[in-house]
Amino acid sequence: METVVDATIGEVRPSLHAVVADTVSDIVDAVVNVERMIAGLTAMRAELLNEAIALSDLQDQVSSADDSSLNSSQSMRWRSLRAEIACALRLPERTAESQLATAHSLVHELRATLTALKAGEISYRHAEALVDSVAGLDADAAAALETAALPYARNLTVATFERKLRTLRERTNPESI
Repeated sequence: METVVDATIGEVRPSLHAVVADTVSDIVDAVVNVERMIAGLTAMRAELLNEAIALSDLQDQVSSADDSSLNSSQSMRWRSLRAEIACALRLPERTAESQLATAHSLVHELRATLTALKAGEISYRHAEALVDSVAGLDADAAAALETAALPYARNLTVATFERKLRTLRERTNPESI
């Protein structure tokens, strides 16, 4: 920190430039902490949405006796849940559907990604990119891709991470793309 000596009173004080630089640095640190909290909250949202899916499924199992009405009932309940989430959050239904699918994938397939999101080590957009990348892969391939990709998510921008994901997926599952 730069200092200035006030000759009239013999006091040593930081320069205005140093004070401003420290203040800006403190603000940036605070923004980083807010982003970590937001990531943790989006992980919590994913867990809650997954819980809504599970309870909706449970309601189907309890209320349906025959297979044909179960399939129809599941479809209706899924649409109902999607619409309710969309309305409550003032989102398009397609966005609500995407959030529900991402939540399900994070909780059931990509636990390490959910853990990193909870800890604020990655953003929700990083998690979404990983969810999109494992779509269509079997459980073992998805787990392998998650293990290979997650360290990059902690350090790369989302756009760079998406490019890295494509490369990793192509290496591990070239036939799937």
